[in-house]
Amino acid sequence: MDLKRAISLYNSAIDEAESTDAMVFLADLYLEGTGASDDAIRAAHLLQRAIDKDGRADALICLGGVLKRGATGVPKDPLRAVELYNRAIDEHGSGHAMYRLGRLLESGADGISKDSERALSLYNRAVSETNHERSAKRLRIIEQQKYE
Repeated sequence: MDLKRAISLYNSAIDEAESTDAMVFLADLYLEGTGASDDAIRAAHLLQRAIDKDGRADALICLGGVLKRGATGVPKDPLRAVELYNRAIDEHGSGHAMYRLGRLLESGADGISKDSERALSLYNRAVSETNHERSAKRLRIIEQQKYE
């Protein structure tokens, strides 16, 4: 299916049924880049709509990632990213949000205080509660670094 057709179908699903699946899928397409200069702005708007409609974990995490990095037309806002990750954790028990927040806290950035202990706690929780593979891998790397 071509990109224009996919965008049209997603927009129809959003207009006709307020489909949050379509909002998230279309936001993903925009984040991959369609060539338009406002792709990231459109994606952020769609993700926020999906969050407002039903608090989707994937939308919370994806928008958190966009705000953590910033994108063309979307200013960097790591503090808001932390809020979104925490919401995905609190409302959905998302292991991926635990991992993302852990990585952010492990490095600290742009007004986010470095907190290695909390990061480690989040990785452990992600593994124990959701069997999150990337968190398990991160824990192994941290353990190996102790002995280097």
